Amino acid sequence: MKITDINTMSKEEVKEEMKSAKSKDKLYFNFKHKISTGEVKEVEVYSQPIPFVEKDYLYSIIHEAK
Repeated sequence: MKITDINTMSKEEVKEEMKSAKSKDKLYFNFKHKISTGEVKEVEVYSQPIPFVEKDYLYSIIHEAK
């Protein structure tokens, strides 16, 4: 599943947030994600770039905001 499948932001906004996280300027985000029922929930996302072979990947931990 890609972030664009569940995030309610536009693809351009998601791309900018991921770019910011990859540059290590930002590790924490609040997003609105659409769950399988169609309901939208506020979530907290903690992200960090992980170097692997010749490419960096963005590792994220996502949980529902209280």
